[in-house]
Amino acid sequence: IATTEASLKDLIGATNASLRDSIAATDASLRGLIATSNASLTERIAATDASLTERIAATDASLTERIAATDASLRDSIAATGASLRAEIASAKIWALLLYLALAATMLGTMARGFGWL
Repeated sequence: IATTEASLKDLIGATNASLRDSIAATDASLRGLIATSNASLTERIAATDASLTERIAATDASLTERIAATDASLRDSIAATGASLRAEIASAKIWALLLYLALAATMLGTMARGFGWL
């Protein structure tokens, strides 16, 4: 029994050592794969970041130009409308003054006729 026990202990020790070596090799292999994947993903993320940054900058510039053009167009349109509105108000003032004078003349004429001045 002692020889069998010694034989089994030697077998367990050899298997244990073999498994430790296998686990260590697998650990080293997986660490290498993780490091490689990490480097690859870091490069891809950096490239994507640069690409997106360029696209955002281009879109920002394009939108800024379009907004500036629209702003200038709206300002010109508002200025033209304002000038046109001022001219219309001035014309309406003249018409109102003439109508007021006509009303006053008609009122005076009616009063003169009523009081026998005419």
